[in-house]
Amino acid sequence: MGPKGRLQPRGSSRKSSSSTLIFSMLIICLFFILILLALGILSIPSNSTNSPKPHDLNSIVQQSEEECEHLIKAAKPHMVKSTVVDSVTGKSKDSRVRTSSGTFLKRGQDETVQAIEKRISEFTFLPVENGEGLQILHYEIGQKYESHYDYFLDEYNTRNGGQRMATVLMYLSDVEEGGETVFPSAKGNISAVPWWDELSECGKKGLSVKPKMGDALLFWNMRPDATPDPSSMHGGCPVIKGNKWSSTKWIRVNEFRLLVILIFLMWIISLFSALVLLALEVYSVPSYLSNIHYDLATIVQQVTNDGRRDDCNGRVDRSVEVISWEPRAVIYHNFLSKEECEHIIDISKPHMKKSTIIDKMKGEIEDTFFRTGYITSLDRGQDETVRSIEKRIADFTFLPFENGDGFEVLRYEVGQKFLPHPDYFIGDYGTDSGGLTVATVVLYLSDVEEGGETVFPLAMGNISDLPCWNGEYRRDKPGGLSVKPKMGDALLFWNVRPDGDPDSSSIHGGCPVIKGNKWVATKWIHLKESKV
Repeated sequence: MGPKGRLQPRGSSRKSSSSTLIFSMLIICLFFILILLALGILSIPSNSTNSPKPHDLNSIVQQSEEECEHLIKAAKPHMVKSTVVDSVTGKSKDSRVRTSSGTFLKRGQDETVQAIEKRISEFTFLPVENGEGLQILHYEIGQKYESHYDYFLDEYNTRNGGQRMATVLMYLSDVEEGGETVFPSAKGNISAVPWWDELSECGKKGLSVKPKMGDALLFWNMRPDATPDPSSMHGGCPVIKGNKWSSTKWIRVNEFRLLVILIFLMWIISLFSALVLLALEVYSVPSYLSNIHYDLATIVQQVTNDGRRDDCNGRVDRSVEVISWEPRAVIYHNFLSKEECEHIIDISKPHMKKSTIIDKMKGEIEDTFFRTGYITSLDRGQDETVRSIEKRIADFTFLPFENGDGFEVLRYEVGQKFLPHPDYFIGDYGTDSGGLTVATVVLYLSDVEEGGETVFPLAMGNISDLPCWNGEYRRDKPGGLSVKPKMGDALLFWNVRPDGDPDSSSIHGGCPVIKGNKWVATKWIHLKESKV
């Protein structure tokens, strides 16, 4: 009698072949998904699946002490001597220009990092996916970073995500003396900052910001027309006393895909290793299939953004809510007080006349069925209340007060509307004064009982995932995004993409008013100073 266990029932090899075939098919499907990920056809969102909630501006701008300590703790075991990027080869190299230690955290590395990156996205109006991973830096006494640009002068470093358009510098610690961030090419009265007397000699060589734990410094490396801004040159002054910990987030014009590519390569390596082990009969098919199921479920959960907020109550006053990335659109809830809304309506009422439009090719004003309502214009800085509102808009959009036109105040009665149109001009007219219309701010001065939504018919994305879908936000047609007027709210949307090209998804209109009246004030903001 032969040894036990050497003989198998008939059909077992056929069953094994069937299992192997199923496993092979799953591997092929997974491999195909990973190829799509690497090519950017699919993407793995790096933000957390935590439900998005409106944020007060203070909570967006500042980090808590716990968050600062968390980033430092996560970085400490991996700190190495800092390097700079060679503009010719695109590779990192040692340099006396930068004498510090640093490390990079993965984008979306943990819940704390995800929360910070989400706030940065809401603060800058740029998607999480456009950001590089956080860089953590540590400067000891005497260490510094000489003045430099964050934008690139070579093509190598812009292949993935394009140019670095913005930088967010977060201070993770106080510094007893020195360590300021200095902009030596900044224009204006640089000595007017309240901390001038506390600055080191290095800090007084330009516009300087003194490190303060929890503060975030945002500056733009590119102008609104997508050209590099030489005045963004900056450096880190030597630390004189104490230590300086900071975290830098660079944000690109387009999606930064390095993380996805790395994930792809890691998956390929792990799959190859697993297949080799399978061939050597080290792994059994059932146990490995369970691992694949777990990982695929994680990917699907991230891609579908499972767990988004769908409640409509408890909205925080003066909160900011990103409602779309195509177009880039944000609502600032309760931006205006009731008194401010009533003031604008009161000073506009005596001057209202039938609405007209400007032929964007000819520059001629004409009556049309395209726009039915009543209109008047206010001078920029017309009175103290208007100036106060315009200053807040400049602070909110990061665009100078002088780049904005005066308010256009509109009233729509029942049945009146404004058909979809772009705010950027197609011909030369409208670009003579201030250039292209970069952004539009719509201030809702009244509630509307029914109808009157601002609609973006070409908006992209799963609009029905928005909070309050059946209430505050409503689809006008498949694929469109609508915003329901609410007294005091401000809608900001960008008419150009980060690369400076007009954004056709910003085409918008005003739905007919069905019941009640609609009062709005519109502010158009240009690339340069507007003479209007």
